[in-house]
Amino acid sequence: ALGMKGLEKRKVSEKVNVQYPKALVTKNAVRFLDEKGKIKNTMLLKPESAIELSTNRKYIGVSATFFTADERGDVGNDEFCFVNNEGKTLWELKEEYPVELVGEREWSRWGHFCVSNKGRVVDVVVDDDGGIDFYNVDGKIIKQATYTDYVDTFASCMGKFSDNGEYFVLIGDNGPLWDKTFLVLYDKDGNELWKVIEEYPGWSYGQCNISKEGNYIIGAKTNTNWTNWINMFSKKGKLLWEYNAVQAGNFISLFSQDEKFILIGSAPNKLFLFKSNDGKLLWEFTDETLKIGFISINISSDNKYILAIAEEGKIYLLDMRGNLLWQKQYEKGAVANFTSDGKEVNIMTDNKLCRYAIQEGR
Repeated sequence: ALGMKGLEKRKVSEKVNVQYPKALVTKNAVRFLDEKGKIKNTMLLKPESAIELSTNRKYIGVSATFFTADERGDVGNDEFCFVNNEGKTLWELKEEYPVELVGEREWSRWGHFCVSNKGRVVDVVVDDDGGIDFYNVDGKIIKQATYTDYVDTFASCMGKFSDNGEYFVLIGDNGPLWDKTFLVLYDKDGNELWKVIEEYPGWSYGQCNISKEGNYIIGAKTNTNWTNWINMFSKKGKLLWEYNAVQAGNFISLFSQDEKFILIGSAPNKLFLFKSNDGKLLWEFTDETLKIGFISINISSDNKYILAIAEEGKIYLLDMRGNLLWQKQYEKGAVANFTSDGKEVNIMTDNKLCRYAIQEGR
């Protein structure tokens, strides 16, 4: 393993090509870097800001809700800012509302928003109208829909764009009633392609994902006992397969880049690898020492290795047959990813960068 000092020593004997990210997101700011890794611009974040990056890290959306006072009295403020990874503001919106509505507006209007790799934004408006607004890269609304077409009362929602930017999947439920839940697929322009509405008291779609080209859509239903039931749909809305994970808590999922596999981490201690098309379970990995679950998973671009990070700070490298090659213990908050050539693993903490060879783990 090489800490930051180790990397400096390595520069003496060999040339190291370092590719710095264009944007670094921390708790209080987004910092934009030049090609040499120097900060060229900083965007400070207000407390309780929500932030989302497109998966290609080209676009960044930031929302904030805060309260101010002027001659009119106390005023609530909702703000949304859309920037690229160069730090250029592409568009922004601001909205004010009287303080007497604060009790009804304890969340941001922009509490549920998603950013695509092509610069589209979907805002699921948390209000009685249940609005779903589709914005283009210039901040113009190109389509408005409503999730009250699917449920009767306030819905808790989440969504995700496919990596190619062509499709958007949205899930939600009937708020605290939990007697109706839905999964809807839209195209990038906000046109509804198909929907699934289910009325099973106590069950709700709580997680979803969509493959790179939109050929597969996965939804995880959770009941009041926190049991996960997985449904896989085709691009046309056909139910391809189901699986009962029989695990407490929510899950995390990831499709391989070629869409052939779906990797699932289910709390508190399991990983599953399935074939996307028919749901064949290829293997199941369990670490009985884990108590909370996995917070990040990754599949190498060549479909040879799997990287998983547990809430407790454990980092695992497995092959595609489910064999554990090695594991490392770090503090909570560590981030890990594959290098661009797929031969090494980077593990980053607040104060150091370590790099491990995939096979040897050192």
